Order: sequence, then structure tokens, then C-alpha cells
Amino acid sequence: MRNRVWKKAVVLALLSCLLACCAVPGAQAEDFFTLNVDMLDMDSLNQNDYVAANLSAACQGIRVLKTISTSSELAEPVRLSLTRMDTQTLLFDKDYGYQSRNFDSDVIYLPYGGGSTVPYLVTLYVGDTVYAMPFMQLQPRLQFNSACTYGVRLRDLGLGGDWLMGTMLNLTELRSVGMKEIPLCASNAFYIGSATVMMQGDYLSVQLNFYPEANVEVHGASVYVITQGASLTGDPAYSGAAALSIGDWADVTGASTALLYLPMQVSYDPSGLPALSYDLGSASTQEQLNLWQQNLSGAAAERFCCGYGLADRGDPRTLLAGELQRGIRQCRRMEPAGTIGRKLRGARLVKQNSKPRLSLTCERRGLLFFTGFSG
Repeated sequence: MRNRVWKKAVVLALLSCLLACCAVPGAQAEDFFTLNVDMLDMDSLNQNDYVAANLSAACQGIRVLKTISTSSELAEPVRLSLTRMDTQTLLFDKDYGYQSRNFDSDVIYLPYGGGSTVPYLVTLYVGDTVYAMPFMQLQPRLQFNSACTYGVRLRDLGLGGDWLMGTMLNLTELRSVGMKEIPLCASNAFYIGSATVMMQGDYLSVQLNFYPEANVEVHGASVYVITQGASLTGDPAYSGAAALSIGDWADVTGASTALLYLPMQVSYDPSGLPALSYDLGSASTQEQLNLWQQNLSGAAAERFCCGYGLADRGDPRTLLAGELQRGIRQCRRMEPAGTIGRKLRGARLVKQNSKPRLSLTCERRGLLFFTGFSG
């Protein structure tokens, strides 16, 4: 047997580099990985591509094989250790005593890696010879998982559902800039790419872009563009909204905001992907919620004005805003100067004598009065 002593220091120096570069699919996808020492090219252990192809796997355990001798009369003492290198933790260390012919460690099960690639150092001692080999445990490929665009969770919009999100779009801004990139997320755990939203006039389309290392396979995807959020009673996919395909153009004529809902089913490799984070109190999420409220208020104003025959008087939100200002001027005449900003308690749409009115309440005197729609 050819004796070659492989120094641990050489392998240890390479592991940090390999970990950074090893966001590639594993060579196998079994429950355990078989490491046959005799089949390895020891001169290539310092090459990232070689380690990725031959010493990386999405698995739950590892099994080490080595030919010790060709005769049962020629035995060598054998010891095997397994060290997790990112935490410098010795996970396995066993003295197998004297072994001959073919050594088989049996399966050594590995702990869960926490969703990221875990670097190990496998050290096999055969007599005076030491074989130190890197091994990269990759996270198993995730199959048929849910994915969507990043935005605000449907349940935070009062639409039920689990973790899936919709993305509120500022169409006025999109008409100006023409394009917007939105992150894509999957499994409520990872970012897997981005969606490109394109706007041409009053038409909107969506294209998908995935991280190459994720190896995403799309099993199904539907595009919903909702300009009337108030029409939804739950998940847009089950609310009668029209489902478009990726690349189709949606007509958003007359709308200033819209909810983009893009539920997908995907399979992908999660190793090395950025972790998903979601904070309902963040500035970006609050901006999404503000756009949602704008969408709902615009729809409510439009329904109110149409219901009272005011639809031909212009933009309903502009019409209501004008009436509100007119009511505030009336309130100023009834309240002391300089107090209207803090004394106006509320305004709401009401019906009085079968006519549309804005009801304004002043806090200090509890005054209630109405302003009608002029003209």
C-alpha cells in the first residue's frame, strides 16, 4: 500500500475557501453519503470544483470506506474522526482496532445544519497514514414549496392565508419609471430571485428572474393584478379575480394603485441563499399598508359617488377632498381661530334626505354639521 501522509493544516486552510464557494448542487441526494477513500484523487482536494462534485452532498449521514489490505493476515489499526469546522466541534471519534481487507465505518448520522452548508473534516488513520478530507453537507433540495413576491402578508391585509404575500404597486410612479424589481421569496425562509414589473402606458407585465445557484424549477405560477382591493374577501386566487400567466399584460387603466399577487409552486436548492426577513413595523411594509389603504379609500369613494349619481363629476377622491376642505372652512367659522387642526375629530360619508353629505364633528363643542356636494 502506498503510504501518503496528508497534513491536516493544508485541508484546514482550504475549508474556509471551499465553504464560501460551495453553493452548488451536491454530488448525491441520498440519506447518507458514501466517501470511498480509494476513489478520491488526493491531489485535487484543494480544488473547489472537485470538492463540490465529489465531496459535497445533501444528506443526513456519511459512510467511510477504505481498502486496508488484500489479506486478513495483514491488519492495521484504524481510527476515524469527524469534526465540524465552522464551530470546531468534534462530532465523532472512534477507534476501530485492527482492521484488514475492506474497512466500512457504517453510517455516521449528522446533526441538522440549520439551513446552510456545513463544512466537515473527515480524518481516517490507517496505521501510520493519515487521510484528511473535506466534506460539505448541503441542505436537501426543497420540493414543491410555495413562493411569491415580497410585500405584505395577505393576513396582514385582512385577507387570511398563511405566510404568502402580495405586493402593493404605486402605478403612478411605475408609469413614470417604467420598471420595478421586487424580491421573490419561498418557503417563508429564503429569497430565490426577483420579479421584474414592467409598465407601458396603462398595461403591466411581470417577468421572473431566479438566482442561478438556486436551480429553481417552477411547477406553477399565476399573476393577479387587483386594482379594486375592496372587492376581495380573501385570497385573490379564490375571489374570482382573473388569473394571468407570466409575461401577460394586465390593463390597469384609471388605477393609481394595485395589489400584485403572484403565488407559485417551486422546487429549489436552498444552500447559500439569503434568509427571508419580515417586519410588519418596517418602513417598507408600512408604505405597502399605506398604498393598500389608499386603494381601499379610492374604491369606497368611487362606490359612494356612483351610488349618488356623482360619478360624472370627476375623480371621486378629488371630489370628496374638495368637499372636506369646504366643510373645514365652515368649521373654522364656528371655532376659535387656530384650533381647527386639533379640534376636527372626524369626517365620514353619510346620507341625509337621500342626498350625499360629508359629516364633520368638531371636538370642543361636539358640533355636528354637514356639507353637501355643490354644483
